[in-house]
Amino acid sequence: MGLVVCPVVDRGDNILAGRAQTAAVLTKRGRHVVSDLVLQGVELMLLGMGIVFVFLTLLVFALRGMSLLADRLDTSEPASQAAANPIDLSDNRQLVAVISAAVARYRAERAK
Repeated sequence: MGLVVCPVVDRGDNILAGRAQTAAVLTKRGRHVVSDLVLQGVELMLLGMGIVFVFLTLLVFALRGMSLLADRLDTSEPASQAAANPIDLSDNRQLVAVISAAVARYRAERAK
């Protein structure tokens, strides 16, 4: 693992920078400071992830509750009765011809 170049404050409040000075200043105490910062970072990350997880879980339950409430309040007819009316499939050759002519005319004008 390589050395990290960053300003380090020693006991005399002198700011030291550079690899050689950083290596000289990072003693056992300095390593504990870095590990404490990493530990605080991990704790903060886990706290944030936990808050987001709880919020998303509450959001899922709220949406499910709203869906159930909407189903109870819905007074429209079921879809099965609407599908009971058959669709008229009579011969519509004239309509198909008119639509085809309109599409052909549109494409011809567009090609110009």
